Amino acid sequence: MFRHALLSLTALSMLAPATQAVELPEGAVMEDHVQLTMRDGARMNTSVILPDQSGGKFPAILVRTPYDSELDRRDDVLERLLAKGYAIVHQHERGRYFSEGRYEMLGGSLNDGWDTMDWITAQDWSDGQIGTLGCSSSAENQMKLGAAGHPAHKAMVAQSAGVGIDEVGPFHEHGNFWRGGVWQQGWMDYFLTSTVQDWPQLPEGLSSEDRQKLLSQFSMTNKGWERDAADFNNARMHLPMIDISDEMDAPQNELRAYLDAGPVSPIWNKERVSEGEKIAVPTLWTEAIYDISSRSTVAFFEWNRQANLADGNDNQVMRITQGGHCSFNREALHNENAKIGEMPLGDTRYDYA
Repeated sequence: MFRHALLSLTALSMLAPATQAVELPEGAVMEDHVQLTMRDGARMNTSVILPDQSGGKFPAILVRTPYDSELDRRDDVLERLLAKGYAIVHQHERGRYFSEGRYEMLGGSLNDGWDTMDWITAQDWSDGQIGTLGCSSSAENQMKLGAAGHPAHKAMVAQSAGVGIDEVGPFHEHGNFWRGGVWQQGWMDYFLTSTVQDWPQLPEGLSSEDRQKLLSQFSMTNKGWERDAADFNNARMHLPMIDISDEMDAPQNELRAYLDAGPVSPIWNKERVSEGEKIAVPTLWTEAIYDISSRSTVAFFEWNRQANLADGNDNQVMRITQGGHCSFNREALHNENAKIGEMPLGDTRYDYA
């Protein structure tokens, strides 16, 4: 049975939004570290922002992410969505930061995403409609969920989502991890910087209320493990490759498991979509032409668009920019004089809110 963890609006209004990184419109209220319980008992660390305390009902924007925060977007998308009357639900994926469970890349994207949508629609502030939003892994997290077709899932914005695609057309890259059967070594940097498990966890057995109180005293940022670029470049030459994490003396991460699986394994489709898995949710896809994910994303978009058209639904739209990965959000690229290296890209701004 799904346990309701959100406090009443009266109690919610008493919580100080001390950790917010998003500028709240007048009357909006935020609650940090809400503990949402999944079907297996693991609790996902979640922030909930309501556009006002009027007791009305709102559509929700759900962002599920492995990153520290998507609440500090430099293009103020979330602020504008709040101003237009959307609630924001921001959740750390299973095993990331203060969410319970074991982290696996895109792990829980379907079941945890579905359970979170069930929770949202059960709240007295929800009007039963949910959109999802995110870039990179926060976009890829939407893919299996979108294909599952939760009845409340009304729209997606998937930005640079190629790692959420297993196989499509001529591309059998398993999330851009393998190309032609060869491991793409750039992923070493991602696994050993962005997905290391390097922060303390609270003891087991605490109530959701106690977890919420304690977590408000901790910072999301923990930079206890860092290495210079030269260390990465030296380790990149180490053989066998499967021991690179040990060579770097890195904290727990998935790199060894990914290399051990090799380029042919059923695990790649577990949390990724392949050609044949239609996403019928109306979706705005944004992709960057210089992104590692651009080829497979465009191929899946075109297959998915045709599959929807065959059912009479013209509901898939793609915008391809001239920037790099997640250039729709990065200040250095999302501007009128963007560059990659010394190459001028022109005006990469795009108002998608």
